[in-house]
This record gives sequence, structure tokens and C-alpha cells, in this order.
Amino acid sequence: MSDAIFFLALGLVLIQAFILAAFYFTAYQRLFFTLGATNAVPFVLFLVFFNIGYLIAFIAGWARCDARQLGRVMVFWTFEMFVVVGEVSLLANMPSNGSELPQLVLSIIITAVMLSLCIAGLKEAYRVDGRLRMVVNDPTDANIKCVAELGTTMLPHVERLLENPYAPIRVIAVKCLGQMGTLGIALLQSSLEDEDQAVVTQADKLLAQVQQQTASA
Repeated sequence: MSDAIFFLALGLVLIQAFILAAFYFTAYQRLFFTLGATNAVPFVLFLVFFNIGYLIAFIAGWARCDARQLGRVMVFWTFEMFVVVGEVSLLANMPSNGSELPQLVLSIIITAVMLSLCIAGLKEAYRVDGRLRMVVNDPTDANIKCVAELGTTMLPHVERLLENPYAPIRVIAVKCLGQMGTLGIALLQSSLEDEDQAVVTQADKLLAQVQQQTASA
């Protein structure tokens, strides 16, 4: 095997490993990271126990895919793993005739398929998670609007913010709901029962605004 073919094959393997790691990280952060909190311990565990953590995140992701809005991610992640297993099986059973070209072509095709699945499976997740982190770190009106404009796609994720143990994060969630119009009314009403007065006050104010806008429309 020439050096060029070797490094190309190695590069393809690294790309495939990176793709699987991207799914792992997406599932891991939704399962174990809390927005607005210091996630030092989960992050260290993510790095140190990568092999065990990968399996745990995969199992927990399927077990909690509805609660953590991981259904789409888990489906594509599973497909990716089947693709890799299929690739290994094909390569292992491919006759050796002295040429590495067939194996290399197969690896290129598999990598292209995996990249396509990765984009399809993670594009929405990265967009949603990115905007959530943005609004939590910098809750400006512009960032709140960026979250709210995703509408039904973002609604379950904002609902999850309402379960955050930090009251300021729940206030941000309420503000996002206030920008969602009628879509956020039910969750605004449930926020009136929050244990923190700041959340209740903000929810009551925004609920009145949304109801007034709805009535005048």
C-alpha cells in the first residue's frame, strides 16, 4: 500500500469516527448537561470515559428520546452505526487481489453516505441547541426572538428550560414563550404556578399581552 492510499484511508476512518462522535456529543449534552449550570463533572466524564460513555449515551438516548427530544438524532445515529458495521463486514469479506482500490472506493462511498446522514440528522439539533445556548448566555431581545421564530420546532426545548432548577433560566424560557404567540399560551399558564415569583410575574405579564394580541387580531 502506498503512503498516499494509506493516509487517504486513515483520513476516511477519522472522518467516520468524528461523525459518530458528533452524534455522541449531541446526545450526551442533551442528556447530562444543564443549561446555565457548571457542567465540569459531566464534561470530564464525557472525555475520560468516552468508550463507556458512548454506550451509556446510546442506551440512555433511546430510553429518554421523547423526554429529551432525541428521536431524530437517535434514529440517524443508529443508522450510522449500522453503516459502519456493514462497511467493516464488507471489507472483511472482500477478496484480496493485491489492489486496495475496491476497498478505498467502498470507504469513500460509505463516508459520503455517513456525511449525508450526519447533516440530515444533526442540522436541526445543532441549530436548536445553538440558539438555546445563545439565549441562555445572552438573553437579549434579539436572541429571544431567534429562539421563538423556530416555533413548534423549539417549543418542546423551551418547555424543557421551564424544568431548569435555576429561576433566571425559567424566566428566559417564559420570555421566549411570550414571543411565540398563541403557541406558548399553555406553557405560560402552567408557569403561573412556578415557585419563583419572578417567573410568575413575567408569565402573567406576557400571558396578558398574548391574550390581548389574540383578542384584537
